[in-house]
This record gives sequence, C-alpha cells and structure tokens, in this order.
Amino acid sequence: MSKKTGRPKTNTVQYFPHVCKHGKTIFILEQSFGNNGYAFWFKLLEMLGSAEGHYLDVSNIPDWEFLKAKTLTQDEEAKKMLDLLANLDAIDDELWGEKIIWSQNFVDNLGPVYSKRERNLPEKPTIGGVTDTETHKTGTESTRSKVEESKGKEREGEQQKNNVPFDAILDYWKQHKRLVDKCDMRAITKQRKEKVKARWQEQDFKNNWQSIVEKSNESDFLTGPEFPGFSFDWLIKNDTNYMKVLEGKYDNKGTKTHSQSDKRIEMLKKQSASYLNGGNNK
Repeated sequence: MSKKTGRPKTNTVQYFPHVCKHGKTIFILEQSFGNNGYAFWFKLLEMLGSAEGHYLDVSNIPDWEFLKAKTLTQDEEAKKMLDLLANLDAIDDELWGEKIIWSQNFVDNLGPVYSKRERNLPEKPTIGGVTDTETHKTGTESTRSKVEESKGKEREGEQQKNNVPFDAILDYWKQHKRLVDKCDMRAITKQRKEKVKARWQEQDFKNNWQSIVEKSNESDFLTGPEFPGFSFDWLIKNDTNYMKVLEGKYDNKGTKTHSQSDKRIEMLKKQSASYLNGGNNK
C-alpha cells in the first residue's frame, strides 16, 4: 500500500494583501507614470507572489522580456520604474543592481500565511541567488530541490541559448483580445518554436515583435472575416508576412471615409463656383 504524500512545499502564494490606503510608493509612481505606474506595481507584486522564494531574476533575456510583456511596458519605461522603486526602497537597491527583484516589505506582509504553514518566511536572496532558507534544507527535500532546480536551469538554458522569449511572446499574444478571438493560441508548440527561432535570427522581427503583435491586433482586415487564413502561424511562416504587417500594409486606411469626404468637398466647390458665376440669380 503506497504512502500518501501531501502537496509539495512551495514558497509561493496565490494571493496577497491589497490595502485600500496606499503609501508614498504608489503616490510617486502615479505622479511619475500615471495609471501605468499603478498597474506596473501591482502586476509586479503578483509576479513576486507566484515566484518561488518571492524574488525575480531578470538578468536573462527571456525572463526580462516576460516581465515587460506581463506588465505591458517597453524596455526603457520598465527600467525607469524599477530604478524608482529601488530609490524608494520598495525593492532592494543592491539586488536590483544585479537584476534581481526583491521586496522585503512585500514578504514581511506574508507573515500570517507562512505562520499558518508553520514555516519561516523566505529570506532575502544573496547575490549568488541562494537564500539562507535554502541552506537549511536537508535529506530528501534538499535532493528533490536540487533535481527540480537542475531541470529548471536546463529549460532556461534552452531558451537562453537562442535568446527567444517563448513565454513572453505567448503571453503578449494572449493580452490582445482581437487576436485571441481570431486565433486562440494555447501554446508555442515544437513546430512553432522552430519557426520563431528562425524569425528571431532576423533583426526586424527580433527588435519589433511587440509592435508586430500590436499592429496585427489593430488591423480590421487581419482580425476580421475578410482574411480567414490569418493566425500566429501565418505571421511567423516566413520573413515576408510579418514584414507586411510591420510596414503597414494591413493598417486601417479609412478609404471609405476619405472618399466620401473628397466627394463632399468637390460638391461644395461646384456649388460655390455656380453661385459666383451667377447660377443662382434668376
């Protein structure tokens, strides 16, 4: 008879306190970046809450791209917000210098959760990425942790090798409703990965993939019934399709409105000329 085992122990949470009265961090973020600052902070807290050990290492390209996609920010804006958070002591300044995001106040607020779990709070990671908590692990738990860490590094290494942020691309696609309605992509499959890797070698795709997704989402033609063949697979099929999107071939032109406006202007010109020529004098 096999022995039942409980759920594996993790240092993550599914929720965290969201107080109604905010302090200086939110006020200054909103003053500097508007609602984007407010949204960035709470999305960042969500990511910290679900991260093992409650810290994020964004020193590698895939994880940095995923953070930007999750928070809907571009490179420069995300860095400015995180620099500001470090200056405000909302995140650890020393760790952020190493591209590791850790908020001591956030972890301290999770005290009641870990008290119920009868475990100590996760501790601040060292520059090497190993927390004091991890050094206390022994026996089977330590071995299992090392195996899981090894597998995680192996998966991360595969992405870093090609510097392709597959998760970020998938997540960014899912954040655009019209694209999801047209093509509800569930995963970056093995075949899709091969295509994305090929496109990633092309600077126009690598440097503009977020713009390509956004322009596709805004296009009435691509997301409408006139083009049933549009999908993520079509977009990455070759080096031509995404380039057409990037160059604006499928942008909404508004030709009908322009045509009606031109006809109206032409009619007014004729009426004006008729009046000046005495056409209305009888």
